Amino acid sequence: MSKGSKQRPTSSKFKDNYDKIKWGESKWTPPVKEVRKKVHHIMPDIEPYRAVAGEDAKKGVYITSRSSEREYLKRNNCVQVGNEKDYFFKYDGKSHDNPTKNWNK
Repeated sequence: MSKGSKQRPTSSKFKDNYDKIKWGESKWTPPVKEVRKKVHHIMPDIEPYRAVAGEDAKKGVYITSRSSEREYLKRNNCVQVGNEKDYFFKYDGKSHDNPTKNWNK
C-alpha cells in the first residue's frame, strides 16, 4: 500500500474478524458529566520551620504560623521565592545586589 491509499487490508485474518462485527444499534452511551458542588477551600496553616535569617536564626526561633512568618519576613527584609515579582517590575529589574538593567541577556 502506498502512502495515502485508502484500501482496506486484504489478509484473511482481517476478513475473518470483519465478518464477526455485529453491525446494528450501538449499546454505547455517552458519559455522564460529573456535577461538581461548589465548596470552600480551607488552606491549612504552615508547617513550623526554623528561622534561617537574622537574630531569630541565632536564637533558634521556630516560625509556627502565617502571621509570624509575615512578621519574620518583614523584620528581616526577606521575601518568599516566587513572591518577588512586584519588586522586580517596580524597579525595572534593578536591586541593590543587581544594579545592571539587562542582566538576563
